Amino acid sequence: MKKRLALILLVLVMCLSVAFAACDTTNNDKKADLKAAANYVKVLYRDKDVDVTKAFTRKTTVAVDNVSYDVAWSANVGDDKVKISAANNGEVTVSADTTTTVTFEFTLTATVTKEGAEGSEKVEFKHKVTAKQSDDGKTYVPERVDLATIDTAKTYKLVQYNPTKQTNYYFTTEVFNTYYWSGESDYKKAVDVTVAKTEKGYTLAVQVDGATKYLACKVSGTHYNLVLQDAAYTFTYNTEKQAFVCEDGTNAIGSFGQNQSYGMTKLDSDTSFFAYICTLKETVVAPKTAQEKADDAAKALTVADITSNEDRVLPTTSAIHDDVTITWALEQNTLGITLAADGKTLKIASMPTTDSTIKLTATLSCGTNGKATKEITVNVKAVSAIKAQYEASVITAPKAETAYFLALYFAGNDDVAEGIYYFTGAMEDGKTYSLDTSTDKTKAAKVYLETAGSAYRLYFLKDDVKNYIELTAQGNGAASLKVSKKTATESATWTFNNEYNMLTGKYDGTNDGFLSGYTNSSGKLYTAIRGREMDNIEKRSYPARLLSAEITDEEAVAATKESLTLNASYGDTFTVPTTGEHGTAIAWALKEANDKVTVNNGTVSFNITETTNITLVATITKGSASATKEFAISLLKETPKFTVTWNDATITSVKNGEATVASGAQVDLNTTLTITVAPAEGMKLASYKIGEGEAVTTVAGKTSFEIVVTADTALSVQYVEQYPAKTIAEFKAADKNTEYKVTGIVTNMDGKAIFIQMGGDALYLLDYGKHAEGVAVGKKVTYRGKLGEYNGLLQMSNPILVKVEDAAADEKIEATVLDETKYKALVANDAAKLVTINDLEYQDGSIAAKTNINFKLGETKVAVRFEDKGDCANILAALKNIKAGDKISLENVNIGWFKGPQAIISLTTSIKLPTLTTAEKIARVKAELEGNPVVINKAGQGVTLPTYDGVTITWSLEEGATACTLTEDKLGVIAATLPEADVELKAIARFTIDETAGTAEVSVTVKKSVGETTTANVVIKDYATANSWANATQYGTLQLDSNITVTVKGGDNTGKYYDNGNEWRIYQNESPSITITAKENYTIVSVTVTYSVKNTGILTNGTTQVKTGTLIDVNAASIVLGVGNTGTAKNGQVKITAIEVVYAAA
Repeated sequence: MKKRLALILLVLVMCLSVAFAACDTTNNDKKADLKAAANYVKVLYRDKDVDVTKAFTRKTTVAVDNVSYDVAWSANVGDDKVKISAANNGEVTVSADTTTTVTFEFTLTATVTKEGAEGSEKVEFKHKVTAKQSDDGKTYVPERVDLATIDTAKTYKLVQYNPTKQTNYYFTTEVFNTYYWSGESDYKKAVDVTVAKTEKGYTLAVQVDGATKYLACKVSGTHYNLVLQDAAYTFTYNTEKQAFVCEDGTNAIGSFGQNQSYGMTKLDSDTSFFAYICTLKETVVAPKTAQEKADDAAKALTVADITSNEDRVLPTTSAIHDDVTITWALEQNTLGITLAADGKTLKIASMPTTDSTIKLTATLSCGTNGKATKEITVNVKAVSAIKAQYEASVITAPKAETAYFLALYFAGNDDVAEGIYYFTGAMEDGKTYSLDTSTDKTKAAKVYLETAGSAYRLYFLKDDVKNYIELTAQGNGAASLKVSKKTATESATWTFNNEYNMLTGKYDGTNDGFLSGYTNSSGKLYTAIRGREMDNIEKRSYPARLLSAEITDEEAVAATKESLTLNASYGDTFTVPTTGEHGTAIAWALKEANDKVTVNNGTVSFNITETTNITLVATITKGSASATKEFAISLLKETPKFTVTWNDATITSVKNGEATVASGAQVDLNTTLTITVAPAEGMKLASYKIGEGEAVTTVAGKTSFEIVVTADTALSVQYVEQYPAKTIAEFKAADKNTEYKVTGIVTNMDGKAIFIQMGGDALYLLDYGKHAEGVAVGKKVTYRGKLGEYNGLLQMSNPILVKVEDAAADEKIEATVLDETKYKALVANDAAKLVTINDLEYQDGSIAAKTNINFKLGETKVAVRFEDKGDCANILAALKNIKAGDKISLENVNIGWFKGPQAIISLTTSIKLPTLTTAEKIARVKAELEGNPVVINKAGQGVTLPTYDGVTITWSLEEGATACTLTEDKLGVIAATLPEADVELKAIARFTIDETAGTAEVSVTVKKSVGETTTANVVIKDYATANSWANATQYGTLQLDSNITVTVKGGDNTGKYYDNGNEWRIYQNESPSITITAKENYTIVSVTVTYSVKNTGILTNGTTQVKTGTLIDVNAASIVLGVGNTGTAKNGQVKITAIEVVYAAA
């Protein structure tokens, strides 16, 4: 039939060609002839079922109306993929690469010309070559390419070998998450990479949607990210590591640890592995026998060292041959390690104090013909003494109003020592969200729990005032903490998590968080205690736990010894302390007897005629613990007097006890003087000096200090600016532990941040709170504070207002207009700058969420956000009806930064919406309403009709509609009974816009009665409790009742239950499926799933996105749902909390 149709079309084209030629009385319309010939070629070949695995021919000349035309053939790919031979007997031969290991498409173009005629006509034919599938016993392996032999005309693959997983992973252009690209073990998913040598190294390029993109390293703060960009980027090549390295030589393309994704990884890390250029080499492997599989599996089988007392689950199937099973036996040991009844779980009661081993025997079986055994000696690592001390001190059943320490344990790395880090009762470097810690246990602050119903409040005492520690949410929704002096009833509460032996609390009213230190993605450790989300409990976190507040005798003695001091010389009887810290006792004695010196009950007296040197020995004891400390002391025959002088009006008082000392007065040796200073405004004490001696800086920032006089003393004091002034640029490069003053012009305020700019430098002032009196856009302000950084954004956190003044005319800030090129060139240092961005096309993202609102500028994604403060309500109102494809402009907004640039809206006046005619507005409302059909499938249950923000709608039903009626409030429809067959009708919406009437007809379907229905529903929290679901454990099946089953499939995470949200999590990046099935002879009428989301995930039914709580009309025995995304993210989550299924007998 296809050939017959082609013939008819061919004849028709030829007849039309003749007809057109007959109308051409001048016979000069050569262009029309070319079109006719091109149409002929199109018809001739368009219905050809081409088998591209074989060579095929194409004509090089065609004749139309007895006129001959030339046809030249070309392909849009290289000869290595598609080769077109020279013409032979009026035809060319087209041969595609049938050995390709990567599927590719190509376009074959016929260019029709005629000698003497102007121009040409082209016809394109699309073809696809499917990658060669491995035959039985064949596979492809990567073969490293010597870069000296690189051919820029050829394509290669980029591959990395993960030694832990013993697997090759090929580079793809699929996004794994925000900063990484997917690596695939299947070579057929690898993308082609072209390599070009430059003066300094190599460029690596791939094709994305027909466009050339270059691999590049983009540095954001401390993060090194692998990106694809339009501009070429040169990687240097490290021959020792065989790695493609970024410009500063620190990071290379690759990954680390267990990962298979592609990013930038540290060149000097022992856990890093690096990507290299390869071709694919076919190898032939004979099929494995059962015995060979068992032997292979035995060879590959390993058991990692045991480093904690957590249960160790041993594998029961081989990682390399899934038809090989493994059973285990454990040799009896003295460590108390046993094999559980399930035959696969090692139970470890406690860790040894010295490195030890256990012996396992694995029996590997493949069917009945393959069997192997392997003895494996497993190292059991000794727990360090510090860790053992920590674990022994952890509180597992806390009590109210009992003193505890709050501390975390860290095993140590190259930068930070192993230790127990105790909360000291202070904030870290003045931060409001971070608790200071110290490894000195004697500096630990005591914390207490206060009962609050079944929960607790956590506090510590400072100046006898309760300071409550509580979780809170950052502006970006992440967990944080704060310390406040609220009354107990106002403070947030904590519960004790028995699984992790730590306190947890709600940081945003819904989600659980905990207190922890952590390591960031670059490996930097933060031992200060901060708020963390429970999602991160297993991710680079070091939870802070309650510890016994007991100070051991040994610790008390050591602390006293450390702090005990005496003067170097004395001229008269003196006393020494007889008690020390934490209840220690101190006894004193002479090291060598001297009849002229007496030591009695802490008093040292002497009767000498010349200077005498002695050694005093302090013996510090508590319980059975003791230590000694020696002091070399000079005893003088009389107490000398020394003159004390100063010449500085800022020294306002010098006292010896209660007595005032004047400059020039004499005092005894070892006299302690208290010095009080009054720095000039804006200045602070930096140090003091005695004569020309070294500056003593331990007094910095104080207004009083003490000195001990041991010689004539010429006292001087030195000051520095209390808050040194910095330009914005200088501030961004300044020390993060020092407060500075910064001045700039206010460009915007959004209720959370003030944006200031001076010239081309801008700064983000975060959480200004009440420090904004007199501050307004256009004013010149000076703030003081410390430099902070968050995901690459340099900012001043919790700024304090110093001064507000009018800006000079030449200091006014004008917004920089950003086109696509300029936007793509933004770096973290551009954050807070005032800009205007025109022609932003709305893509997706929830306006109501106020973050991750996605626009496009040209082809570049632009994320827009605004705060839930300030002008928020008006911004929401302005944007609420924006639709995908609408273009807006943002004038006088600021650049934000969260791992990349954003546009931050502070004022409604910055938004320039598209101008719609009244007719366009009416059409938009009509389309929105009519795009939301209504289904009634339950008798007596009202269904709400669609709405449109800001538009009042009057509803009626079409004439003759009897299957349903309007609900009492006229905003929905209801059916008293269901009909015997489906009924389709219209609900009529009437509305007015700009005094012009509009109508819409919304489809209403009243579904036929399916007889008596049953509703099966489950709340995940209740189901998990009833079925003993464990936290963070994967469950693939949920039984609603005896007739309805829900199953989920995906990767290693889909189907995991988490008790912190009582939710069943489904992960978008694992291509999950949620299948709801009715038992035979039953039909599912409808399904309703209630869930929360993360990373803009959403439930999907086919291509339809399904919001939480939406009724899905099914009327089938089963339904399969998935997870999509309302934005551009690929890692969305759906967190199911309830499922309802209505079903009936079939």
